[in-house]
Amino acid sequence: MLWLIDINVEYMLIRTQDPDDGVALESCEFWLSLAEQPICKDVLASHLDKLVPVLVRGMRYSEIDIILLKGDVEEDEMIPDRDEDIRPRFHKSKRSVKAEGENMNMGENGGEEVEGAMGADTLDPNTRNKYMEICCR
Repeated sequence: MLWLIDINVEYMLIRTQDPDDGVALESCEFWLSLAEQPICKDVLASHLDKLVPVLVRGMRYSEIDIILLKGDVEEDEMIPDRDEDIRPRFHKSKRSVKAEGENMNMGENGGEEVEGAMGADTLDPNTRNKYMEICCR
């Protein structure tokens, strides 16, 4: 039975080198299918000296493949960033961050009130002093 497979392997070696890309591509499906079989090692051992050069010669990209591969290089999310690729962050002081993040509303007396902010007069004296030191630096 193994001799029948050897005949098929020889035939598929010829078809893999076919000038018609469609035929060559379809014959590559044979190699993929054979590689998934438990007898693959036994069958291909005697043909490796002919098979490897044929498969290596057939490794070429179409124009569309090349365009797609270039797109992968441009989209380099899988490539680690270099130090010069990373933009520096300029941190702001707590005071300026709080001022930007607060929502100002008109209060009952017509003045502005800050939503979510606790007035300094509602804090106990120790906390108020620490708060004032931090905010007024």
